[in-house]
Amino acid sequence: MTKYVVWVALLGSLLIPSLGKAKGIDLAADTMVRDEHGVVVAKGDVEVKRKGETLKADEIHYDAKHKRVEAMGHVEMISPKAHIQAESGVLHTEDKTGELKQATLTFPTGERLHAESLQRLSEMKFTADDMSFTTCPPDAEAWHLHANHVEVDQKEGVLIAHGARFDIAGVPVLYSPYWQQPLRRKSGILLPDFSTSSSRGTEYALPYYWAPSADWDATITPRWMTARGLMGEVEVRHASEHGREEIQWVGLDDTLTQGYRQHIQTRMMYSLPKNWQLHANINHVSDRFFLSDFAVDGVGNTTRYLSSDVGISWIGENADLSLTTLYQQDLSKVNDDTTLQVLPRLASHYALPVADVRLHIDQQSTRFARNIGVDGWRVEVHPWLELPLSMQGGAVNGAFQLGVHRLQYARLNNLTVTNQQNSRTIYDGSFEIRSAFEHISEDKRWRHGITPILRYDLASAPNQTGLVNFDSGFGELTLSNLLMGNRFTGLDRFERMNRISFMLETDLQHKDKSDDVALNILTARAGVAYDMLRENVDSSLQTAAVRPFSNLVGELTISPIHGITVDAKGQYDPTNKYWGTAQAGLRLKHANGHQFYVRWQRVDQRYSTATELISGGVDVKVAPRWKAFGRVQYDARIKSMQQSLAGVHYQHSCWDFKIEGYRNLNSGSTGQADIGYRFLLGFKGLGSVGDS
Repeated sequence: MTKYVVWVALLGSLLIPSLGKAKGIDLAADTMVRDEHGVVVAKGDVEVKRKGETLKADEIHYDAKHKRVEAMGHVEMISPKAHIQAESGVLHTEDKTGELKQATLTFPTGERLHAESLQRLSEMKFTADDMSFTTCPPDAEAWHLHANHVEVDQKEGVLIAHGARFDIAGVPVLYSPYWQQPLRRKSGILLPDFSTSSSRGTEYALPYYWAPSADWDATITPRWMTARGLMGEVEVRHASEHGREEIQWVGLDDTLTQGYRQHIQTRMMYSLPKNWQLHANINHVSDRFFLSDFAVDGVGNTTRYLSSDVGISWIGENADLSLTTLYQQDLSKVNDDTTLQVLPRLASHYALPVADVRLHIDQQSTRFARNIGVDGWRVEVHPWLELPLSMQGGAVNGAFQLGVHRLQYARLNNLTVTNQQNSRTIYDGSFEIRSAFEHISEDKRWRHGITPILRYDLASAPNQTGLVNFDSGFGELTLSNLLMGNRFTGLDRFERMNRISFMLETDLQHKDKSDDVALNILTARAGVAYDMLRENVDSSLQTAAVRPFSNLVGELTISPIHGITVDAKGQYDPTNKYWGTAQAGLRLKHANGHQFYVRWQRVDQRYSTATELISGGVDVKVAPRWKAFGRVQYDARIKSMQQSLAGVHYQHSCWDFKIEGYRNLNSGSTGQADIGYRFLLGFKGLGSVGDS
């Protein structure tokens, strides 16, 4: 059948004169006639386009005189504002008002509203009777909000229902004469939280979300704890083209400890002109036990340091500059009188390319401050040269580095160390080379790679025992620092070296014919260092015996098939024949969602502080949407369970439910383990009830 298309703006005066007044309307159909009343009757795949929206139907009667459209059969209205499907409808062409029967309104964000009668008051306002609303997908409608009458204002982003009933799986669970549902970011009361524990008692919280403008919002939560009292929580968020801010405050007058307690966190970042940036990150608690008392999942029990820093920085093509301050809290101490603070620190880096050589100049000037102990200024200047090397088409790569470290101390207070040397100069150089060897099988299914890495370090450093030490410690040997040269952290200490370090990396991959993704069957690294000097520079920090060969460090990951992973890492003392550190783990992951993992970690007392931890977890998919889970952490050295939890989780496409019980070994203000449970009932688009 031939389709006729009428462009009303151009041809309306010739074919249908009365339509010429409705500018911007295009009408297309399989057949189109005009009856004796001047009404255009279009049938068969009818499509009307007007002012940014499209109307489709099996049959349309267009009355140009009264500017009225009557649509019948598979009516569909498509626009950026909404998508409407209905059995029939009467619409007005000028003001876009009208009424649709048996209509389903789908919002741009996915929510759906179905009504026996849907009245369109304007392009973004509707009313409806005998209505149901859900955020669930069409094939999984687990819950509905029913109402006798509803008003929808897309401009304000709100749906107001009268005579509302909330159904889950067809079962009414809540009745309300009035229900307000936000369709987008909007101020209002959120669903409440609820949980219970032995250290905080029963908790109730009622969050309020406040969104006064498009660029910032806030969540205000009063929380009542039967064992602690009323806690206030405020979180403010702001974002603009120049930066973002997040400010969190939690505070209460604790009835258990009989004192005021609080926790303040901020994350701020601003972009300034000329490549400058300003940041302010604050993390501060009023007392040592706040995190262990109120943190989720026992995380606060393992936190020792909190840091707050504020600074300004600039980044250029070959240089950068920063001015920062740092305030630290050591939660393992009674107070911070002996904790070192940085007030302030000026750091810069400059790189000048000269032919194939790059000249770097690093600088750091720091004012260290504390109430008890040595404080003062430290200035370090570090010029160094770098010469990158590449041979055999990039198969062999390396680099030479040669530099000088000049440290100067000034205005030292409360100096009690025996060696009062206020300056020192250290010369160091290094050479590192690596080469990658690769073999691929003829059928392109197997790949094996080997990369040997060799590094040589030479450094002339004086004896630094007894010198001022603000921020240096001697790090344990790891694969990460084996090829770094100086293993001291901070800048106050530098190793004396004539050392060769070697690392070997290897990996094995396999690809099935039916799978384009390669499986990493084996990945391994191992390394060792040989020091020809064998000299310590600080006996108080380098307490281990000096030997020419270091401990052997290595790590291994094996995945023989998809879903099974075994890994291990550690360092072995070949002289005394023991593992200084060791850890191993096993992870089993099934395609159906089952998962099991266990990890063992141990540190020998001959190497460092003795520890032995066993942790593990399991996820079992007991039904298509049900999962049972458990987590444990056990201290095998002191034979004590540190953390444990178990629960079940139901996950649906538009709602989920989780309940879990837990026990955390609590070192907080109660001095006892924290035992409790929490649950979460969440609905997509509505929020959640409980504690996540």
